[in-house]
Formats: sequence, C-alpha cells, structure tokens
Amino acid sequence: IKSYQTVMGRSDSTYLNVRIGAPNMDIFLVNEIAANSIIFDNFQIDGNYSSQANTQNGIVINTPSGPVIYSNIRDGVYIKEMSGYGIKVVGAGMDNSLINPFLVRDNKLGNLLVSACDLLEVRGKYRSSKGVSNSIVFDSVNVRSAILVNVSSDENGGKGLLVSNINTEQGNVSVQGGSFSRNGGDGLEFDRAFYSSVSGSLLERNVGDGVSLLDTNGSKVSGNTINANKQRGVLAHRSNDCTITNNYFDKNSDTNVNVYDDITLITCDNLNIQTNKFRNSLSTTRYNVAVDDAASNDNLITNNDFKGAGNTGTLSDAGTGTVIVAGNRT
Repeated sequence: IKSYQTVMGRSDSTYLNVRIGAPNMDIFLVNEIAANSIIFDNFQIDGNYSSQANTQNGIVINTPSGPVIYSNIRDGVYIKEMSGYGIKVVGAGMDNSLINPFLVRDNKLGNLLVSACDLLEVRGKYRSSKGVSNSIVFDSVNVRSAILVNVSSDENGGKGLLVSNINTEQGNVSVQGGSFSRNGGDGLEFDRAFYSSVSGSLLERNVGDGVSLLDTNGSKVSGNTINANKQRGVLAHRSNDCTITNNYFDKNSDTNVNVYDDITLITCDNLNIQTNKFRNSLSTTRYNVAVDDAASNDNLITNNDFKGAGNTGTLSDAGTGTVIVAGNRT
C-alpha cells in the first residue's frame, strides 16, 4: 500500500480469508517511505490461525524511513485469528494517526503491537489473544507519544496492555478510560515506561495485578476502579516519584486470601499515595497498603479512606521515612 490509498470494503461484511497453508505473509503491508493519508475500513480478515503453520499478520505498518502520517484504521475493520499479529506497527511507525478498529481478537502473537509512533491515538476493542500472548504492546524508545482512549482489552491470554522500554522524558503513553480486565496476566503493566499514566479505567478480575509499575519513574495511576484481581491492585517495584491517587480498591488478592495487598511498594522512593478508597468487604487482601522494605524511602501515604481493612491490617510500613501525617481514615 502506497501513499494516499484507501482500502475500503463494500461493508464490514467484505470478507478476506487466509487460505490453509498460505506462506508467511502480511495481508496488507504499508512499506513506502514516508507514506501519508492511508485509510482502511469496512472489511473482515479471518486468519484461520489454528490451521496455519506459518505466520500471517493482518495490517502491517513497516516503512524503512519516515512515519505513516495522518492515516486511519477505522471502526469498520474486524481482524481475527491471525497466526501473527492483528495490527503490527514497526519501522518508522504512525504519527498523528488513529487506530480505531471495531474488533481485533484471537490473534496468536497479539492483537496490536506498536514499536514506533508519535501522537498516535488508539481506540477500539482487543480481545482474547491466544496462549499467553499480551493483547496490546507498546515497546520501544521509538514510541514518543501515544494516547489510548476508551480501549477495551479484556479476556486475553496474557496482559491486557504492556508498555515497556520508553525511557525518555519525551516518551510516554497515556491511558484514558476503557477496561483492562479478566486477563491471564496483569491488567496493565508499565515497565521502564517513564511519565506514563492510566486514569478513569476499569482494572478488575485479572489473574495477575491490576496495575504493575516496574522500574518506572514519574508515572500516574489515578481515578481508576481496581477490583478483585487475583494478586495486587497496584504493584510498584523499583519505581520512584509515581502518583497513586483517587482510586477505588475492593476484593483484591481474590481467592488468595491474606497473600497480596491493594497497594504494594518494593524499593520505591517518593511515591504519593493519597485520597484512595479501600473497602475490602470480604477482607481478601493482606494489607490495604504495604511498604515492604527499608529500601523504600520517603513515601507519602495520607488522606486515604481505609474503611474496611485488609485481612492482616490497614497499613504495613517497613519503609524508611514514610510520611503518614496528617493521617488516614482507619
């Protein structure tokens, strides 16, 4: 696909079927240098992954130099059962563009992979990646800025969303609204994803943690509903200067009674944990907040509503210099 092309079916019932035994292939490939203004809409792709020995991807953006700008994957696009990725953005990536499919599901390597972009907006539904594959992955220092708006990434084999290796002040991913629930791993993981954020989202009933912050500085978890995850509500590990505020926690450590916490800090400095509401009506968690080691320095934990403590207690503080005045409701 070259610049200024439109790939348009008659309707979303326009159906493309990957034949059994097809070679490694991309159904649609954008690889022209600095391609502009490409539109995909109104078709379905069925990859028949269970009968494929080779790897097929649905839509691949892979330009050798220069991004694919002002382009759009619209909400008439439905991609399922690819033996590779549903949508794969590599090369120079997509800038000032929109990915907004109706549904991308059941793809063996993952539903959406982005390794390069700037000012990319992502919407749509991403479901049921196979095996232990993560559904949506943003991975690379070439991801400079991306926003996920009301994305649904539920019921996947691995993590709902993995954001990793974005390690400059200019690089960040912002998650606004949507659902990352009932996944086989964490709902959302920021791993070396500095200055990223998740707000106003639903993160519940994941097999792992609701949100993981790993080696991640300056990130924010704010205004989310974080319920009934089998491990922690939020894990922060070797992450500094992060903010965890105004979230609602209930029934985390689900089925693992008195094992995990709503919020766990391990080797973290200068976190701000305020105005969160903890209910734990079934007392499944160990603690509402646990600062687990003396290598966690100068964290601020105050103004939280701890009505309904964890199974062992409300707050466990093994940290150094933790500030809890003027206090929390207990």
